[in-house]
Amino acid sequence: EMLEFKKMPFDAWNPLSYYLSPTQRVGMSHTWCGMWCTMEYSYLYMNKVKISMIMGQYACMYINMWLKNMHQRTNMVMWKLFYSSLTSHSMDKKTNPTPCVGKPHFQCGMNDQYMDKHYNKDNVLNFKEWLVGFTDGDGTFNVYMNYDLNQLLFTYKMTQSIYNVQLLYKMKKELGVGRVVFYDKNKASYILMNKKHMEANLLPIFDKYPLLTSKYYNYNMFKESFNMSNRKDISLKEKMCLINNMKNKKLNMNETKSPVWGELNYKNMTSVKQVYKIMSKSWLTGFMEAEGSFYYVNKSPMRIMHAFGMTQKLDPIITYSMKHILHISSNVRYKIKHNYYMIESVSNRSINYMMNYFTLNNHKNMFLGMKSFEFNLWKRTYMKYMNNSHATRGDTPSNEERYNKLMKMRQMVRMLKMNKDN
Repeated sequence: EMLEFKKMPFDAWNPLSYYLSPTQRVGMSHTWCGMWCTMEYSYLYMNKVKISMIMGQYACMYINMWLKNMHQRTNMVMWKLFYSSLTSHSMDKKTNPTPCVGKPHFQCGMNDQYMDKHYNKDNVLNFKEWLVGFTDGDGTFNVYMNYDLNQLLFTYKMTQSIYNVQLLYKMKKELGVGRVVFYDKNKASYILMNKKHMEANLLPIFDKYPLLTSKYYNYNMFKESFNMSNRKDISLKEKMCLINNMKNKKLNMNETKSPVWGELNYKNMTSVKQVYKIMSKSWLTGFMEAEGSFYYVNKSPMRIMHAFGMTQKLDPIITYSMKHILHISSNVRYKIKHNYYMIESVSNRSINYMMNYFTLNNHKNMFLGMKSFEFNLWKRTYMKYMNNSHATRGDTPSNEERYNKLMKMRQMVRMLKMNKDN
């Protein structure tokens, strides 16, 4: 079974050809036509190439045989079926099972349908699940009652900075209803108030894909109030009175965890599969769109590093689940003074994993708003200035150059946000 290489940059040929025997190099034919170059490499067998040799090089490959689905720069590639063959074989053994490659927290089998849903880079973003995750982060369901005017209003609202207003228009386009409202020069909101549109286009999404944070109870109260308002056997004032009592009852319950999690406790998670069955990749992308942050942090006067961080006031189970899914080795910290949970990572291993996790086979990332732009800058600057693969090409940037470039990048992103908001 031969490998067929395509779209290989010319500078990638030198390090790769170093590992080929003279016999293999003789069997190669080159056909040139104008500016296009097609290279066919014959007599190159899988057992002649060691994965460890080509990892980190710039060759861009596409393998048609049993590896399949590999079209990526080799320093970022994930061999889905290769991992599957290793892990499924090891998990068949009753004793000493081998943990999944790159998954330190739990032992697992890559053939599991929930694992495939998370690690398969061919996944298409499910907008409805994404919307639920985004709502868990930034969305609100509200019921407004005006006794003087005999008005009962239901609203679904998502507020963003002007910097991210295009994401609100994206939501409007996907849902096909609602409107985008500008409150001032800094804020805009997507608002849906039409009950018919809400019943037909919005509520079915949250009924099918439940919220994973304590906002589940807000939606539950909202849905019950919505159904109450449709009753024909009682007057509007009676409806408003019943809804008001319902709201007060819900406020006194003080529920802090969505029932979707069942008996699962973040303090004693025993299997990552328990998380995968609940928290989908699309939901996590939406939640990260609202709450996650890709940024640069100073570790010393002349040292700046790439970092990922998130804070969450309620629902610690969300933070702990993200820690395991994204392979973040640092601990979740609880800030007593401000009453919130925080996780931050500057680990190269975690950052490399996240760059792969949120990147699809077509090299696009899964984010829909300005988080996509921020993620791309974060990823590209890491690959250029922080990745160890530079050492193999002899162009490792100096500490001063790396620091200055990353500082400029950080300032550029900050200025972009400020200019959009002013």
